[in-house]
Amino acid sequence: MSHDEGFEGGYRHGQQLRFFRIDVTGAGQAHLLRIMELAFTDIVTADDPHPHVITATHLLREGAQQLTFFRSHGPLRRSLLRGSRFDQLELFTQITPLDEPIGPSRAATLSWEWLDQAAYGVDEGDGASYKGWRVFNQRYGLVDNHGDAFIAVRPTWIYLSK
Repeated sequence: MSHDEGFEGGYRHGQQLRFFRIDVTGAGQAHLLRIMELAFTDIVTADDPHPHVITATHLLREGAQQLTFFRSHGPLRRSLLRGSRFDQLELFTQITPLDEPIGPSRAATLSWEWLDQAAYGVDEGDGASYKGWRVFNQRYGLVDNHGDAFIAVRPTWIYLSK
């Protein structure tokens, strides 16, 4: 690492995170569950032999394009951070509270069921391909700069090399 290399938030020797930073493209329900188990673990207790599993309290289904999980203590509010597209009134009103908080297993099941109905778009590959998923978050371990959005799922094609 060079001495002038910088990371998010201006930290020179690391990153400020609230949740694990995830960006995994894969396929299969079993792999999806493994990624969700990591995504639903609080980074602060990462060295604990019994890590603290967080729960999702809200969900946003953006049609068949993206599924986003939120974690909130109390009612979901607009983000304190600036620039989140989830704060647009049209999207913010579509974020629904879950009947009860869910963990990684239920989130993986919901995601898998949603992916079964998701719009994958046109298969642009000229070789072998199959339907997969991308589980991700972004800067600071958040999704789209919203303080309570911590993981999102998108449908994606998996292309096999020739």
